[in-house]
Amino acid sequence: MHCAQALANQGGFHLSYKEHRKEYDIYYRELNKDILKEKAKEYRENNKDKINAKNSERITCECGCTSRKDKIFQHQKSSCHQKLMEQKNKSKRDLTDEELDVFFRTTYPFQNYPKGILITSYAQTI
Repeated sequence: MHCAQALANQGGFHLSYKEHRKEYDIYYRELNKDILKEKAKEYRENNKDKINAKNSERITCECGCTSRKDKIFQHQKSSCHQKLMEQKNKSKRDLTDEELDVFFRTTYPFQNYPKGILITSYAQTI
């Protein structure tokens, strides 16, 4: 019976400690803001190449466009992505490279795309 009470109290202790730890972490970050900022800056300087290599990875979005890893969320908010997804959802199938090429050339005619090369294949070589 004593073990059952200990197990029942353990859940309450864990929750109260979790809340206490959360408050302490906020307090610690507020108190040591300058030190933590300096450590983060030092880390970014020491690992600049690794960070840039990770962020410059190319990712293919669900709409079919390629984008840098660190810019994928910005791309997903763009009107180009929204239009492609709307068109893709209407047809309920994957767009082919030729369809993407036609879409880009008609939607964004002011861009100087190379003639004779599919835009999607051109973007992957960049």
